[in-house]
Amino acid sequence: MTPSFEKAVLLTGFGRPVTPYRSDEYLMGIYGDTCASPLPGWLETIPFMRRFAARLEEKRTRLRYLSVEGKSTSRDYMNNLVSKFSKYLEEIGEKRFRVFQAVRFGSPSISEALAKIAGEGIDEVVVIPISPFYSRSFTGSIEEEVKSVCHRPPCYDLKCDIIKSWYESSELVKAWVDSIKSALTAFPAEVRDDVYFLFVARSIPMKNLEKYGDVYPSQVLESSRLIADLLGRQKRMSISYLCGEGYGKWLGPFVDEELLRLGAAGVKNCLIVPIGFLHDGVETWCDLDMDLVHRVGEFGMTQLERAYPPNVSKHVLEALANLI
Repeated sequence: MTPSFEKAVLLTGFGRPVTPYRSDEYLMGIYGDTCASPLPGWLETIPFMRRFAARLEEKRTRLRYLSVEGKSTSRDYMNNLVSKFSKYLEEIGEKRFRVFQAVRFGSPSISEALAKIAGEGIDEVVVIPISPFYSRSFTGSIEEEVKSVCHRPPCYDLKCDIIKSWYESSELVKAWVDSIKSALTAFPAEVRDDVYFLFVARSIPMKNLEKYGDVYPSQVLESSRLIADLLGRQKRMSISYLCGEGYGKWLGPFVDEELLRLGAAGVKNCLIVPIGFLHDGVETWCDLDMDLVHRVGEFGMTQLERAYPPNVSKHVLEALANLI
């Protein structure tokens, strides 16, 4: 079979439950994966403990997804990204690549997507995790799954190049600068130069740092510095993480802890910049908008706002095109 495209691009997200009422299936996938599981090492090897932990987490996860029903899902975002990126490649005359999508947990799975690519006679694939930072929990899990799938038919002959991180992309940095500039208009003009930036990313289990030397926090820090530098002036800034649920210790400080510290230190105007997310989802809507932003008085601040991820901005499309 002669393929109509020379290569494939596989945009890969983390995934979400098919419905809030099937959160148990989604969680069993996560807790059953040695890279993504938040369980301490000695627990993640015990099947009973994986099932038990997933069941404990199921109710909280179901309620979180029910609370954002009616909003666009990560699936909607990925569909839109694939469509816009495909059109962008056509516009710039890059016709060698066909764009596919997959999620690590859920559908379409990485196995399904790679089998589809192989079935179309394409044998070269660029895998791009949509998180720009490397973490064992996300990128590492995708990498191990791709390797596993490519050891089984019909994917034996696929040559997969995995982009492990792309936080340094100048176009991604520009996309976040545009988002921040837009968000700053919510503050009175006279205080905008003094707004404090709180950069936010997902937390990861501390075992990933202590046992595996995960580079994730250093990449988040460097990304924050690149964005602040491009804004063209010295910025007061710090980094915090959305609290991880489950067992063991997680990377901090957590967002609510950092907001309390900042308020006590005299910060009155603060902008939350969720650089760990390319699009909005349950974490930003629940953990930031619903749980934190409205508590501005509790943190001792005058105004607390949130910047919105760049989604499918022209800069993001250019960043992805540069990667391939």
